[in-house]
Amino acid sequence: MIRLTKGTKKHASTKIIISVGRIVPVKGYEYAIKAFHTLKHEYKIKDINYYIIGPIGDIKYYLSLHMLIRKLGLTDIVKFKGPIRDKYELAELILNSDVYLSPSLYETFGISILEAMALGKPIIATDVPGHREIIKPFYTGLLVTPKDYRALAEAIAEVFQNAKLYKILAQNVLKEVKKYDIRTIASLYEMVYNEVASLDTTR
Repeated sequence: MIRLTKGTKKHASTKIIISVGRIVPVKGYEYAIKAFHTLKHEYKIKDINYYIIGPIGDIKYYLSLHMLIRKLGLTDIVKFKGPIRDKYELAELILNSDVYLSPSLYETFGISILEAMALGKPIIATDVPGHREIIKPFYTGLLVTPKDYRALAEAIAEVFQNAKLYKILAQNVLKEVKKYDIRTIASLYEMVYNEVASLDTTR
């Protein structure tokens, strides 16, 4: 049995959004970063952190994301956490977040989304086949058009500003994930761990 302890957030009112995956262009992280700029300046939401967990798969892309973060003045909001090798530490980070975000341009199957759902996290993701198979709009999460950073920002704002919607999503993800038997969940959990803890190219 996995036992997790709740960590301490940066600030009690700070919302934490988390993404897990290799740092490669298909993950669409630049659109998520632009969405946080929109949240900060148009929605005036500043007590928010975005953590990206995963190894670098494309160094040029990774550096371009850092440049974008600096250009948009988001160094206090967007953080790269690198790969997490301990699967329980990864689960704890997700547990202590508020929303799981997947801005991918393409996914075959949202393995990490199922893990986040198993930990009770509402999902915001792009409307691509791998996400569409798992997420039920306004039941377990919100789906937005790929590359549409304004739609991403709107979805994030909606989830955080609508307490009733957040509660519904958080409750329903736990119900929905039960459709997958325990062996499937265990297998998926191991797969997402292996993905995130794969070759560390940051050094």
